[in-house]
Amino acid sequence: MRPATRRLLGQALVTAGALVPAVGSFVADWSPTHVYNPDWSAHAKFHLGQTLALAAGSSAVSIWLTWRPRPSDARLRGALLAGGLFWLTQLPALLVPGAALVDPDTPTQPFDLWGLPVNQITVTGVVIVPLLVVGYYLQRGAMADRTPAGIRERTA
Repeated sequence: MRPATRRLLGQALVTAGALVPAVGSFVADWSPTHVYNPDWSAHAKFHLGQTLALAAGSSAVSIWLTWRPRPSDARLRGALLAGGLFWLTQLPALLVPGAALVDPDTPTQPFDLWGLPVNQITVTGVVIVPLLVVGYYLQRGAMADRTPAGIRERTA
């Protein structure tokens, strides 16, 4: 595969991985169980809004870094980190006393896929992380193929 094609494919995969939190969070949380839940306090809804803004913002940064001209290792790593940051923060969030993956109103997962419960943790591990990592390595490989003697551009 040509370097330009590999880079474009890598950019598309990172973009897809970064868009999942930006879109998926709004789809899942702009619902009766979250935004329109009358049992949620105003402060809890504030933090939900903050979380949704974080999802959209980190996705935007990832996509911006991914599509900038003249890629560098630092930009690619930044795009990977920004694209996965929203999801990575969900793991330590489970350590908060009383935290759960689902609301008491909806104690079961919406559905299972081949016996695996579909929730934010499984989506991260099965969809988002692979898209981001494969996209990163495709772009990195394309960048290495285009630079003489493997010398990387050091601008960020």
